Amino acid sequence: MYRAGPWLEGTPEQGFQSRLTPAEIYRIGIQEINAICRARYERPFDQLQPEKQDEMLKALEKGEVDLPSMSSKMFFDLLWRNTEEGYFADPSYGGKAYRSAIKAFVERLLGEEAAMDAATAIDAADKALEAGDLQAAAEVYAAVLQQDPQNVAALAGLARCYLKRGDTARAEQTLGLVPPDKRDSGPVASVRAALDLAKMAGKAGDTAKLEAKVAAEPANHQARIDLAMALAAGGKKSEALDQLLEAVRRDRKWNEEAARKQLVQLFEAWGPKDEATLEGRRRLSSILFS
Repeated sequence: MYRAGPWLEGTPEQGFQSRLTPAEIYRIGIQEINAICRARYERPFDQLQPEKQDEMLKALEKGEVDLPSMSSKMFFDLLWRNTEEGYFADPSYGGKAYRSAIKAFVERLLGEEAAMDAATAIDAADKALEAGDLQAAAEVYAAVLQQDPQNVAALAGLARCYLKRGDTARAEQTLGLVPPDKRDSGPVASVRAALDLAKMAGKAGDTAKLEAKVAAEPANHQARIDLAMALAAGGKKSEALDQLLEAVRRDRKWNEEAARKQLVQLFEAWGPKDEATLEGRRRLSSILFS
């Protein structure tokens, strides 16, 4: 990302122009809005009466609030656009069923309640993701991120949603927002492994040719591992497990335990609760400790 400037006011045709990233706009903008609310009303935005909140939102929308670091209209437009894109799913406001709920949801994001509810929201999003409701999960993760742009669990969850939709580019972009000191955390490592596996789908060799090669050369461990990863990339988890476990059984130490390491990568990508992960770990333990 180019951030050296100079930063001039762009034309509407040039689109978004700012020295700040979207995450910084949210973080800094909310702080400055709350500071202005305290100066005007002696309390932050989330503690204002509803009519005062509406007054402030309308002023932000018209660009009438003098924020030190940015145009208030730019802040409002970004917040409104992100919310309109589908990132509102709070049942308290009717979920995504009512567009009139958006502003109420935005007001909540500017307050402290969302931060207190972040852990509960992420847990609900995780369950929605496990159930296959990608839209609901993504909306909740994104709502948490509007309040806390560096929430690692929410970033990892949202990246996994993109990944399950087949959007590897946006999954990778989302993982890029994880703070450097948190990039090795469990949830992030799991999504990173799943992303690497998804990328293999485009590079995987011809499964039929690999199967023929393994049949002709049973001791060719690299061919067997290549076949396993091609199968995994195609969603054939059970078949991939069979090949990697057979490689471990034949020669667990080959190429610095390459087959076992590939199994671990698959377990991370599939997640600890996946049936294939549970079955694979059980079978691997049986081989290693037999």
